[in-house]
Amino acid sequence: MIGIVLCLALLVGCGQGTPRPTSAPTRPRPTPLPTATPLPPLPTLPPFGSQANPLVFMLVNPNAAAATTKADALAKTFATDLNMVVQVKVTQSYGEARAALCGGAATVVTASAFAYLSAVEQGCGDGLFTAEVGGATSTQGEMLAGLGRSIFTLKGFAGYRFCRPDALSVNGWFVPTLALKANQVDPLGDLDQVIDSGSDAGVVKDIIALKCDVGAARLGAETGIAGAKSVLVIEKLPPVPNDTLMVSSRLDSAARAPTEDEIRKHQSDLAGIMGVDNLVVANDTDFDALRQLFKDANIDVLSMGN
Repeated sequence: MIGIVLCLALLVGCGQGTPRPTSAPTRPRPTPLPTATPLPPLPTLPPFGSQANPLVFMLVNPNAAAATTKADALAKTFATDLNMVVQVKVTQSYGEARAALCGGAATVVTASAFAYLSAVEQGCGDGLFTAEVGGATSTQGEMLAGLGRSIFTLKGFAGYRFCRPDALSVNGWFVPTLALKANQVDPLGDLDQVIDSGSDAGVVKDIIALKCDVGAARLGAETGIAGAKSVLVIEKLPPVPNDTLMVSSRLDSAARAPTEDEIRKHQSDLAGIMGVDNLVVANDTDFDALRQLFKDANIDVLSMGN
């Protein structure tokens, strides 16, 4: 009996020293990757010239009301010739026309030089024709100073009284503003005073009369004015092309070719609605000098689009 008890005790002791089996570690199940859901296809625009997507011409004329009848008649001619739905609208706002072109609301528009540069920079369209007025396709200004003021550069304009035709003059204010900025002169902060002379000739006369010291006007504004020898031309400004007829870059090739052919066929009609003498083939390089002036003035051309 004693021997049996000893054997049982030995067996119990051995059992206590044996490590218990451990369960195998559970491996986390990987989360399944989400399945890519294809995006819905982009909406397909109705064909150009259809009722849902008409060809829209937006032409700028300061006297928009007088050109509306001609615009309606030309729209009917375009619609018949192209077998498309065509609208010809007239506006007084270059900003509205540029916004319509870049927003897809218009197919063909007329744009001022600033609106043209802005639209091209955005890739909204291309120039087809430029307006011709009085035999010229551009205008140009000049920076002037009174004799005896010891002003010989645009940097010297700072601190002096500046005359302009009015606040909306392209050659007498918009472009001179860029030229002054390009020469580190702030038109609103560095000039002693800005005076509206009422016209280009008025600027010259006010400089002669000592009402202002410097100014800007249309190139050659001093011609034929008594006492003009006392006015110095300090700098000629870059030429500014006249209004340009632009076609949308959204217009597909199938509709673009017949549209451009129809425009060429009715150049004189379009010129009449725009209130200009003629339309000539546009050349983008005509804007290079103006582009460079924007760059020199450190002004984004997009900001001038309106």
